[in-house]
Amino acid sequence: MRRAIVLLTALAVLAAASGKQKPRPPASSGVENDHVELQATILLDKDDIRNAVGAELPPGIAVVQIKAIPKGDDPLSIGRDDFTLVSHSDGQRSGPYSPGQIAGKDVMVITQRTVDGGGTYRQNNGPTWGGMPGTMGRPRQMPGNGGLGSAPSQNTEAEAKIKTGDASKGKTDPLLATLEAKTLPDSAEVKEPVAGLLFFPLEGKQKTKDLELIYKGPAGRLYIPFKH
Repeated sequence: MRRAIVLLTALAVLAAASGKQKPRPPASSGVENDHVELQATILLDKDDIRNAVGAELPPGIAVVQIKAIPKGDDPLSIGRDDFTLVSHSDGQRSGPYSPGQIAGKDVMVITQRTVDGGGTYRQNNGPTWGGMPGTMGRPRQMPGNGGLGSAPSQNTEAEAKIKTGDASKGKTDPLLATLEAKTLPDSAEVKEPVAGLLFFPLEGKQKTKDLELIYKGPAGRLYIPFKH
């Protein structure tokens, strides 16, 4: 009787294990024309991103593994700014971050001034991470030393500035060196295949089938949809 119970328990454990769904592999796609072949894999799962980067990244970042294979005898210029990530589910459209925008001392500070203001309000003037130029993602603002000011009765004007920190002051984030080593080289003149990672701001829960990578550069324009 005891042996039968043990056997039934083991069978139940095996059945439960076999019923678990295996995580789907990252979506990959590729396109080509007469000048270049592009192979891309998009990573949204945090474990996949950690394995590819070798470190934990802040939330709200999609990673694309990209490989560019030039065709022909002439060198081809390949750069990060040639690529744009688009979400067809909510209209997000963004260019990639540089390593310094993720782990360096470059931050965007947003300040507001009121036009024809009345009353009072409290304004957060802390540094903002994300939402860099060329993106439609909303910036994420860190806590600041909010102060009282005039509440807008008509309009407020926002001004965004990039502030670059002094690398000689303070400690360098070790993540920065990792990202610089893994990121696709920027504006490289190449004749041989070149590969690297691209880091895009991407808000909300997204499905890979709704995402598309757009290349627009010296080799023309190519669209890379991600579908399993």
